Amino acid sequence: MLLGRLVGSVLLATLLCIASVARADAGSNGPLQVGLMRYAMLTGHPWSVLTDAPKQPEGQALLLRGLARAELGMDDGASADLQKVAAGQGRNVARAQLGLARIAIDRGQDAEALQWLRKALPGLKGSDRQQALFKLSDIERRKGHLEASAGDLGKMDDGYWAALGYMNLATAYATLDSDPSRTLVALHVAAAMLDGHKRKRDLELLDRINLIAGYLTVKAGQYDSALGFLNHIRLDSYYAPQALYLHGLAQSRQDDYRDAMQFWHRARKYPLAFEGVADASMGMGLAFDESGYLGQAGDAYLGATSAFEAELVNIRKLEDQVHKEGAWKAMMVASRGDNVEWFLADSKSLSTPRQAYLMRLMESPKAQAAARRVAELAKLDRRLAEQQHNLDVFAGMLQERLTRVRTSGTGAAMSTVRARLASLQTQYRLLEARLKKATASNDLESLVSGDLAQQFALLETLRRQAVREHANASTMARIDRLHGLLVWRAEEQESLNSRQLEATLQQSGQDLDRLATSVSAFDDRLAAAPDHFRRLLARVKAQQKAVADSRNQLVSLRQRSEKLFDQETLAFLQAQGERIATWRDRSNQEIAHLYEYLAITQRDKRQQGGGQ
Repeated sequence: MLLGRLVGSVLLATLLCIASVARADAGSNGPLQVGLMRYAMLTGHPWSVLTDAPKQPEGQALLLRGLARAELGMDDGASADLQKVAAGQGRNVARAQLGLARIAIDRGQDAEALQWLRKALPGLKGSDRQQALFKLSDIERRKGHLEASAGDLGKMDDGYWAALGYMNLATAYATLDSDPSRTLVALHVAAAMLDGHKRKRDLELLDRINLIAGYLTVKAGQYDSALGFLNHIRLDSYYAPQALYLHGLAQSRQDDYRDAMQFWHRARKYPLAFEGVADASMGMGLAFDESGYLGQAGDAYLGATSAFEAELVNIRKLEDQVHKEGAWKAMMVASRGDNVEWFLADSKSLSTPRQAYLMRLMESPKAQAAARRVAELAKLDRRLAEQQHNLDVFAGMLQERLTRVRTSGTGAAMSTVRARLASLQTQYRLLEARLKKATASNDLESLVSGDLAQQFALLETLRRQAVREHANASTMARIDRLHGLLVWRAEEQESLNSRQLEATLQQSGQDLDRLATSVSAFDDRLAAAPDHFRRLLARVKAQQKAVADSRNQLVSLRQRSEKLFDQETLAFLQAQGERIATWRDRSNQEIAHLYEYLAITQRDKRQQGGGQ
């Protein structure tokens, strides 16, 4: 419990660190932000919900953050968030109340959970409503109120949760009744709840329901009914080895040892880690014995003993690997790389021995919690490692820019820019003065522009050329007439040309003013750039330290979590070794009894022969 709280606090600190690195501001409670949080929650990444959450979440964002915290074991923070949502109004209230009920159930506070569930039910729909009714029924079942539990289940729609509820109710009936009738009725209803549902978890639950029904009917001596239930269990199901064993047991109870051995032979192809496989191995010897084939019975028992001895070696190897590498690497990581060979349908192997023991190990809630804690810490460590890499790259970029600002020739370049700007400003003032002077003296040639200005310039060139070449009076008269014509046209355009020149000059002045402002602002930014980059670099270094500290905490916490998982795994493997050793001893005892029987039989035959 203490480690769980410590994990929660470190997870919160780590996630806040990731969030601060990932973004300076988490944004709003808008649809995009909430959508990202919902996607992370639906895909099984509650830590991403916390990193995507706004700084001040409201409404659905606050609900999702509370649910994510609950998923990560941060019960106190989750309760605070969900309490705020539950105290408000709207469609999120019922879901918050359901979340508070889950937290209460995890804490073992069933009375509080019942209150929250009854408050939440009127506002829940769909899968949330089904889960709430299931939890309500399950609490009543644990309290021994089976009629109330059945009543809650009767309000549920068909599907997985209803089927699971009826199966749990059936197990409660089985512990109370010697007659399996009421139990079988509940199991029939459970199976009916899954009609038309073909998802993987639905099929697995249906196999489990049929296995329980098959076991109870075999125990009650209803062998034909048992075979009907067991025949519906898939061969690639987790429960297939037990089903095959029980199928053979039902046949053997009817003295059909030939068919029994066929089913037990198929069961023996599965790893001995699974329930029913060791029973089937021993059943083969028993069937041969009961059929009168004592030699084959001895061979079957010897084969079973050899298989048990080999399995004990496998278990010892797994224990050694756990001691050397840790359970996470020896069981979880290594199992991903195992090459599982699938054969024909009548000889399927569920998995390798390592995977088989891992599946059996994960039946324990404590082992599941330990493995999940290690997995969450491993994922967070990968996230932090990614953030650490990004910060290293960012810090390098900032350092490079800081160095460039210090050593670059930007100052000299800006001096050139300022000098060029001053020159342009001087030219502007000269042009402005010329325009004023031309306007005051009615200097039409200075006011024209465009084609007319080019014509004035061309005519002036012709005049100079004529003067240089001593042109006659007629040519000079023609030039004067042309000049007069251009002056007449200039007089017509005087007002327009004056306004155009003033507007153009004014726009140029404004452009020069803006350029001067930009140069001044750039000078200020250039002067402040080193300090700015130093501040950014200091912030990045602070984040680097925070990430490094979080990783150090995670390393320590992960080591402790892995140690707990090691302890759970080693205790499980030890128990499995003891189980297999017991089966080996029983097989040896059967061999001894068989040899003893054969010896007595041979002695009796010799005595009878001597008497004759």
